[in-house]
Amino acid sequence: MKYKLYYVEGKIKRYCIYLPKYIVGYSLVLLFGYTICVVVEKSLQDSFLHQFIKPTELNIPIMNITVRLNYLTIIVLSALTYLMLQLGEKMRALVHLPVWIINLPLYWISNFIPKEKNVWLFGCRQGKSYAENSKYLFEYVIKNCPDIKAIWVTKNRNVYNALKKNNKHVCMAYSPKGYYLSMRAGATIISHYKRSLSDYNDYATSCKTAIIQLWHGSPMKGIGLTRKTDPQTGLKWYGKLIAKKAANIFFPFIKNRSSCHKMLSASPLVTDALKDSFLLRNNNTILAGYPKNDPWLSRAKSRHLDYKNPSVSNVVFMPTWRNNDWKLFTNYEFDLERLNRFCKESAIVFNIKLHPYSVNMLANFTAEFQKFSNIRYCSVDDIYEILDSFDILITDYSSIVFDFILSDRPIIYSPFDFDDYFKNDAGFLYSYNEICAGPIARNWVELEKCMCIDHSIYSGKREELRNRFNTFSDNNSCERIVGYLKSYLLDTMVEPANWNL
Repeated sequence: MKYKLYYVEGKIKRYCIYLPKYIVGYSLVLLFGYTICVVVEKSLQDSFLHQFIKPTELNIPIMNITVRLNYLTIIVLSALTYLMLQLGEKMRALVHLPVWIINLPLYWISNFIPKEKNVWLFGCRQGKSYAENSKYLFEYVIKNCPDIKAIWVTKNRNVYNALKKNNKHVCMAYSPKGYYLSMRAGATIISHYKRSLSDYNDYATSCKTAIIQLWHGSPMKGIGLTRKTDPQTGLKWYGKLIAKKAANIFFPFIKNRSSCHKMLSASPLVTDALKDSFLLRNNNTILAGYPKNDPWLSRAKSRHLDYKNPSVSNVVFMPTWRNNDWKLFTNYEFDLERLNRFCKESAIVFNIKLHPYSVNMLANFTAEFQKFSNIRYCSVDDIYEILDSFDILITDYSSIVFDFILSDRPIIYSPFDFDDYFKNDAGFLYSYNEICAGPIARNWVELEKCMCIDHSIYSGKREELRNRFNTFSDNNSCERIVGYLKSYLLDTMVEPANWNL
């Protein structure tokens, strides 16, 4: 019960943060609609239609103001309110309409500005973080490619200050310098897709700049068009479709947020999944491996671990994101005291690393984890900075298994909520047993037992999984990508692929 209360408290805090934003956003939308109505009314003063929209006045003594109302205003505002209720958070995009209008001329201007092929911009996670494949390729280019001008583009002032302090080239995405570099860059290298917010300054990035999508891992679950969704019909679905089509036509930089010229893949099997998910053609893919694996894999290969006698183990538990994260720590025979006692007796340090989207929701849980001697909460933003320090990975449906398998270290699978997750979430691209190269635990008690077995018996399965999902097992992915991009940027660019039309 205590842990469920932690979840409820986190949920309330989240609503308290976002509720004022929704109120302000919806108010601006209604004000914008009312302004349009006033302009239309004035333009129709001499029209025969004016007799049908004669204004009336509504006096509000308490507020001491007079509001001009007419039928047109009532209809438009009612329609906007209804759409907002139907579309929910999607209608927040209309709040950005003035920004889109202001930036639209800059987008068209950027189409006529010559590009510098040796200027490469990097960004990730909607410009909020310094992590993922973009980070590691950026650092490789800085160190090994003096002929390339690499600049990190961010929308986070803390990231900007940290990189500036370390003497790395960085700029704020929406600063004058950010606009200038976005118009001039030959390539923009990113790691995420999100229609509402991109990793870079899309307002000033034309289709003549090569968009290189490194993505953030080989998919295990459905993504993009392969994500399992219920068939959508009705007014809500048509409203979203019309709004999306209109936005793509009038504001092309929105459409570009879900497009790329090239997308990175780790193996032919992964390439097929990405092609289905993002409508990629054969010439839209790069087969090279992921940059984020190069540094940690290099360090991991210098360590030899004896899995037949795991006297001391540094274990990391990394559950994927789900809508009901808290259930992992309230159900399935979860008991922190028992887990800590087991780890203490078995000389195991049990690290818990939550998905970035789950951290805020489970903030109170993280404080509880740290009360125990052998249970630690891993707060590092980029897990790949320390991934080589873990002897065993425990996860449920996270694609990190396809990266960790490169080290040939043990993996324990913890699909506690498999039936519920499979039914209600994105669905799987492969049979779950097909991608398991280690023991499967159905609850926390079974998980404790799995941590003490001889993991060498799964070495054959680990090798098979590694070969299927990774064409390359070395730490030279960055070198291959840079070589490919240098050649590609000197040639004619391919037609970009866009999956969110």
